[in-house]
Amino acid sequence: MSFEEKAKYFVDTFQDFSREQQNDVLKKILLKCQPLQLRLLYNELKPLLAVDFVASLPKELVERIFSYLSVESLCRVALCSKLWRERSNHNPIWYHLCVQRGWERFGEDLSQESNASSSRGTNIVSTNGISIKPATCRWKSIYMHALSLEKNWAQGKYTVAPLLRGHREPITCMDCDGSTLVSGSSDNTLRVWDVKTHQCVLVLDSPHTDSVRCVQLQGTQCISGCSDGVIRIFDLKSGRCLRSFQGHNGAVEHVSFDGKTIVSASADLTVRVMVVHGESVVTTSWDETIRMWNIKSGSCLLTLRGHKEAAYCCDFDDKKIISGGSDGLIMVWNACTGDNTVSLVGHKGEVEGKLLNVVYRNPSLLHLMWADETKLITASPEKPGTLTIINYW
Repeated sequence: MSFEEKAKYFVDTFQDFSREQQNDVLKKILLKCQPLQLRLLYNELKPLLAVDFVASLPKELVERIFSYLSVESLCRVALCSKLWRERSNHNPIWYHLCVQRGWERFGEDLSQESNASSSRGTNIVSTNGISIKPATCRWKSIYMHALSLEKNWAQGKYTVAPLLRGHREPITCMDCDGSTLVSGSSDNTLRVWDVKTHQCVLVLDSPHTDSVRCVQLQGTQCISGCSDGVIRIFDLKSGRCLRSFQGHNGAVEHVSFDGKTIVSASADLTVRVMVVHGESVVTTSWDETIRMWNIKSGSCLLTLRGHKEAAYCCDFDDKKIISGGSDGLIMVWNACTGDNTVSLVGHKGEVEGKLLNVVYRNPSLLHLMWADETKLITASPEKPGTLTIINYW
């Protein structure tokens, strides 16, 4: 009898035994095995005895276990099997990771780009009728986008949208809320643009009678200041001019609107620049000073001295004030104490624009710029005026 025949006879006989008899035979065989044979048995038994706890435990418990993993571990887990990937692809897990990095605010940006079905985590049906799970859950996609955004800023990677054309003259001002962009020009018009589609959705050419000098978005309204000395509030849905305010004897160079209060600065030397934040106002002047005022009482809270020539522009928040002047200096001040904390030297001419929380190096001429965490928008000083959207998202 050959080895194969003997082995088959042994296996067939083993199968005929009862469970107790099989166990007894196995014990006797193990006692006859050499150490190397036992090691071979151990290696063969490991995959047979392995238990997939993901398949055995309740879904909620598995997701709780996965919530303690790092991002790197979750990505490795997703490669193990279809089931493990499905359990790790869980919105609450990735939402918590986004919160840890402060990235939950990017959820709205991705929602505008995502299909509604993928946002809800529903199945996608392919052409052959097979139901396919979405690639990733919504908050994992947000995490991936935000991580990519961070790397793009660090490495200088971006995409440039097609130029926004329409103004016949140079662009003099602009404002944006992330989705809607409003630009003003020397052609006496305001243009409203959809940042996502890069299309002009509205042209506000009446009742402007002169160059638009400043503009600010406020919800569904925008406010403009013109060289004719008039301040106007427009409804962005209908394009209708809601109100006009007259009083300045010169061009309105800057305007601030919080929905209730309008603060303007004009070339008639009443105010050069004015920015509203809460109950405070900061103004800059040709007398080389920056002053903070209380809106309600009208009292001067701080007087900041440091510029050697006229202070042209400023911006501020609860902690700091930034000012620029014709002396080429950008100065950073403590908004509580009035102390000058930093002076930035390098400009060889007048500093007429500033933006908090932005560091960007543009090799070309920079006329106007708006920025948030995902994009930069610049305006050209040439005629006709064009706008460029530089997207890092």
